[in-house]
Amino acid sequence: MNEYHILYTINNNYFRHFMLSLVSLLENNMRHRIFVHVISDELSIENQRILKSVELLYPNMKCELYSSKIILEYMKNYNIKSYRGSLIPVYRLFFSLILKDIDYLLYLDADTIIVDDLALEDIYIDKTIMACIDHMPKSYIDSLDSDIKTYFNSGVLLINNKEFMNNGKFENIVGTIRENNKELKFFDQDILNISFNGDIGVLPLNYNVLSLDYYFKNVHAAFRHEFGYQDFYSDEEVKYALESPKVLHATDIYGVRPWDDNSIHPYNDVYRKYYKKVYDEELPMHANLIESAKTKFSKVKMLCKYYLDMYK
Repeated sequence: MNEYHILYTINNNYFRHFMLSLVSLLENNMRHRIFVHVISDELSIENQRILKSVELLYPNMKCELYSSKIILEYMKNYNIKSYRGSLIPVYRLFFSLILKDIDYLLYLDADTIIVDDLALEDIYIDKTIMACIDHMPKSYIDSLDSDIKTYFNSGVLLINNKEFMNNGKFENIVGTIRENNKELKFFDQDILNISFNGDIGVLPLNYNVLSLDYYFKNVHAAFRHEFGYQDFYSDEEVKYALESPKVLHATDIYGVRPWDDNSIHPYNDVYRKYYKKVYDEELPMHANLIESAKTKFSKVKMLCKYYLDMYK
């Protein structure tokens, strides 16, 4: 039985999404011993009870809660601002203040949904951090004032923790924070990409399939052309990821998430499938024809512009 160490950073507001992600992880990785490490602001008694009840249902899982206080104190020293009103996403930058005696660690955003055996033992880890390439405009990458060649998404990170702990990687992050006083749109993700430029390996896309990947499936060339995005995975790699995903990342589609009342998000059904395994109440989802028509029109408009540009 393989041992997987999984890291989440959460608070009470994101607890339900985390529980869904955790249950989906456990349901699809029964053959592994799962050690779940949760760095969090203080969880409510009720949320702690729910977490404990899930732990009892899955004998292959052991969960450890860690207070974020030591990280918060450290962040105050550098006057680090919240990201979208929360410090939770930033905690992943400072996980090594807490988790020290682990060889390899998989960080998962709380809005990920695991839909297959992770098979981490099959991944050749050749860098300190392994991640998936992000959908990011070249203009934004250039605005970071760095020589980043490939920009990665930080929602799923496979980390060589020994390398991270013993070779000055944490100091790289601290140095990058000190040097970057300007406003960063994706603070923690930007800091990781700048700090580990050239030391991030490429994970297969099926380990972090963003909602946009499904929404724009089969039109990635148009997607990249229209928005001036960086080089992405090949069409074959994208096709394989969509057909055989391991981790779905429930990012927004035009501001809509799968837990919202909507009819357009590609992960609505799978989100609700795992939600029902933890919570009794139904999440709303109604067919909204106007909403659906608007999003489809935006997609058609982008494709038309792409093909017209091709034949100019």
